[in-house]
Amino acid sequence: MMKKLLITALFIFTVLHTYCQCDTYFNFQEGAEYEMTHYSANDKISGKSLSQIISVEDNNGVLTATIKGTMLDKKGEESTSLTYEYICENGVLKIDMGKFIPKESFGNDSDIEFDMKGDYLEIPENLEVGQELKDGQIEGKIIMEDNPAMANMTMAIRIFNRKVVSKEDITTPAGTFSCYKISYDMESTTKVMGMNTKVKLGGIEYVTKGVGVIKTESYNKNGKLSGYSILSAYK
Repeated sequence: MMKKLLITALFIFTVLHTYCQCDTYFNFQEGAEYEMTHYSANDKISGKSLSQIISVEDNNGVLTATIKGTMLDKKGEESTSLTYEYICENGVLKIDMGKFIPKESFGNDSDIEFDMKGDYLEIPENLEVGQELKDGQIEGKIIMEDNPAMANMTMAIRIFNRKVVSKEDITTPAGTFSCYKISYDMESTTKVMGMNTKVKLGGIEYVTKGVGVIKTESYNKNGKLSGYSILSAYK
């Protein structure tokens, strides 16, 4: 279950990284719609994520975008829906890591107490090859009253070693884009009934000016590709 939660977080991370603009690398326009298609390592469709920017507010130069995200399974049925915000301040895009694991990941059980808090994961207005980006972390507690084994589960997720490694052209059904390639590591630590479990994944994302994320790749702890996502449509 812990690995599944981390994969869910990586999945949400992909969604959250696709839909805002801080003047240069991300789209920050009300009404914009995006579709990401997710694939397994053997090129089988595992799902899609749809996002729409439903409002953008400007508060003394600080932009806040409210975004509705919907995740579909491989059958095209809705699996998760959530609303989240992006902040653009002084040319820096700030993403609330507290949204990386939505309560809906655990089902619709109203008895679940869910408290996750995190840093803002930042993406600067301008990227350069070789540039190192700030780390981010989320931590909190999950209480499931009807499941004694999960009665006091704590979790922490850390995204680190973020670096701009190259600039490449990426082609998807949405077009061909000149992208910066950003690599990072992602690690979760969970504690249930006094037992600690750690899971580590690796990730890569390709971002372009004026659109956002064009492609992502996820890797297991041995560095083997476990899945990828591509921008399949946007308007």
